[in-house]
Amino acid sequence: NRRLAGLLAGLVAMAETAAEVVNRVDEEIRAEMIECQAQLRRWTTEQKHIVDSLTLDAQRTLEGDKENLASKKEELSAALAAGDALRQSSEEERSRAEQLRQELEVLSSQEALLPAEHAKLSKSLEGQRRARDPPRVVAEIRR
Repeated sequence: NRRLAGLLAGLVAMAETAAEVVNRVDEEIRAEMIECQAQLRRWTTEQKHIVDSLTLDAQRTLEGDKENLASKKEELSAALAAGDALRQSSEEERSRAEQLRQELEVLSSQEALLPAEHAKLSKSLEGQRRARDPPRVVAEIRR
């Protein structure tokens, strides 16, 4: 009986020791879980801050791009309008140059006729002078 009581006392002591070990391990695991939860909370908060910062930067960039897009659209419209005006002006200049070329051709053809006309008129003038003043012509011929 004593032996049984000793064994029982040993088992109770072992059970108490095992319970203490389980309690200690449980407390250690709980402490580690609390630390892991705290680390996870810190990491999650840090990730949220990073995502918020990146999102804010992206939104600012998007707003800037929208403003730049509107500005570039205005610049493009102005450039296209200037190009159209320049094209129109160029067409008008070409048309005017063609008109001037045609006028020059007419004047050049008229100029080509001038020496013959000049000679004809000079001869006619000389004839008229001789008819008006025959003695002077005769005097000139005698000289």
